Amino acid sequence: MRRSNGDEGRLESEGGQAKLIQRSVTTRSLTEGSIPRAIVRIALPTWGAFITHDLLGIVDMFFVGKLGPVAVASVAMSGMMFGIILMVSQGVAAGTMALVANAIGTGNRSRAEDIVGQSLAFAAILAVVVGALGILLADGLLRLLGAAPDVVATGAGYLRIVAGGSITMMLMMVFGAALRAAGDARTPFMAMVLGNVVNAVLDPIFIFGWAGMPALGVPGSAWATLVGRTVALALMVRVFFSGGHEDFHLHAHDLRPRLTELKQIVGIGIFASGRMFLRNVAALLFMRLVALFGTIPVAAYGIAMRLQMLVFGPSMGFGTAAAALVGQNVGAGNPSRAAKSAWVAAGMASALVLCLSVLFWFEGGRLVAVFNNDPQVIAVGANLLRWVSISFFLMTTSFVLSYAMTGGGDTLLPMLIVGASLVLVGVPLAYALARLWSDVQGVWAAMACSNAVAGLLSVWAFRHGRWRTIGDRIRRAGITELEPTAGR
Repeated sequence: MRRSNGDEGRLESEGGQAKLIQRSVTTRSLTEGSIPRAIVRIALPTWGAFITHDLLGIVDMFFVGKLGPVAVASVAMSGMMFGIILMVSQGVAAGTMALVANAIGTGNRSRAEDIVGQSLAFAAILAVVVGALGILLADGLLRLLGAAPDVVATGAGYLRIVAGGSITMMLMMVFGAALRAAGDARTPFMAMVLGNVVNAVLDPIFIFGWAGMPALGVPGSAWATLVGRTVALALMVRVFFSGGHEDFHLHAHDLRPRLTELKQIVGIGIFASGRMFLRNVAALLFMRLVALFGTIPVAAYGIAMRLQMLVFGPSMGFGTAAAALVGQNVGAGNPSRAAKSAWVAAGMASALVLCLSVLFWFEGGRLVAVFNNDPQVIAVGANLLRWVSISFFLMTTSFVLSYAMTGGGDTLLPMLIVGASLVLVGVPLAYALARLWSDVQGVWAAMACSNAVAGLLSVWAFRHGRWRTIGDRIRRAGITELEPTAGR
């Protein structure tokens, strides 16, 4: 274990207790200064990265769409692999965020680097497993989803490239989580922008065979994405391993797996992945129920869920900011500032989302019409948006506070909240109301209720303070590492 660098702090013994004395604080420290300013500094670039990620999918679909419906179906059905990669990556990223933020707040930057190295090693191992399964089972996975033979033939190649390149996506998420935990959200945003620009330039070249390249068709889209992500990953590797970053300077030996750190990452991350898994299961069950009412509600549901991503953007941005501030301040031994940071972030995000609620309530029909001009789809979609818009405030509160608890190291309660609100309340209530009312509006009402339940449970869980206990346990472990001889 490396000892801390000169600017990381020192330990003095007072009354038998190890006390961390920081010599200096980096310019991105989240343990002092204006809380709203620190939140905005992290939230806006993170929100921008979320938007940029969505634009990547839109650009890909724009070019692939010119190849016809089979190509579009191939890419859409292969999106399942992205969901699996995201679910696995989210777990590693959550563990990285909580442990790195806590270590930096404690002043143990050596431990922060150790955690990043172990997270990268773990993500690489998982990527090999996920990639191998995706490559070997591509045809079978598409058939399992009910893909037609021509879609299987076209999509299998695309899916294999996506699976094989999953390591770039997973490592990027780890690097991004570590930087945001340190208070640097600008670098991962710039890396993502660079990768997306490369992807946008290469998409038509690889798909249609421009500039003397062979026309690769649908697989060309996957290759363009992989090259773009590889360029972005190369930038992140340079940031972390060149010694030019204020908080991180990794070496090759940091990547050697160590059981102690890996167990901590898995202990936090497994429930974060479980939370995403439960969300995906609930979404599939809602879709299955909506499908019983015909094609029109399914189309309206799909459009409304796409529009709801406008709400997820600020929720994730401010939630990530809350996680970083909570992690660092718990690490610094200041849980009151940590709690205040989370509430301020939740308030800022909710105020912003209230504006979107008003827009969705009054202009939902116009928004749906941008995607589909069928009067029935517009009417059903507008009705759905009105139902869910009344719950956006509590849904956003749930997102932000769940991220805040994750920053403190508690991912179990956020997972249980998702399970309770969606799987135990939302889905059964949707079936009951849809049957009672004989109308798809029963599903819309249940979705709004599940969002409200999630918000209320998140407020209770955050106030309960389990994250404080876990965060303090992590902090004490970091301080012990700084002074192995303390207490002798």
